[in-house]
Amino acid sequence: KLNIFGYFDYIFSISANARDFVKITSLESNANLVPLSLFGKSTCDDKTLSELYSYPSKSAKVNLWFVNFDFINDCYRRHHKWFNGRYNIAVFWWELEDYFTNIRCFEFLDEILVFSSVTYSALEKIIPNSVKLTKLEYPFIIKLPTLSRNMVLEHFNLDVNYLYVLYSFDVHSYIERKNPKG
Repeated sequence: KLNIFGYFDYIFSISANARDFVKITSLESNANLVPLSLFGKSTCDDKTLSELYSYPSKSAKVNLWFVNFDFINDCYRRHHKWFNGRYNIAVFWWELEDYFTNIRCFEFLDEILVFSSVTYSALEKIIPNSVKLTKLEYPFIIKLPTLSRNMVLEHFNLDVNYLYVLYSFDVHSYIERKNPKG
């Protein structure tokens, strides 16, 4: 078994990624899901994993940390007994070339998983040789039915004579984070 730490009960992107990762990879049967609290009460309506929440397993040899890069130090401060003596893997999603400035957090990690070339390139320049860096294929590709433009517009009662542009940002986001070079 492994321990998976994450902000499972929140609505922002790293939380959704942690929930989706667990569901799509079917790790819930082989892991202890340890919800971390960040601020306030839960803001997410997706409670499908909540019955699987548990205290971290003392016998788990691997921890998977779904937290933002800048929270690793805080996680270590609060949960150092769960870092020590285990193989610690962080999953990072941010796509800023100069975001990774807190070099101290690497001392707590054995491996980092990323899903984008931008994140991989940014980390490759600064991580110590003792930390393994792995870029994985994005695991959340869901095949949706193909709908015509008119079908979508009709579904949302939108006029077919207008041009609509959809973009999605979370509350704390900005354009540089959205991989504009991609």
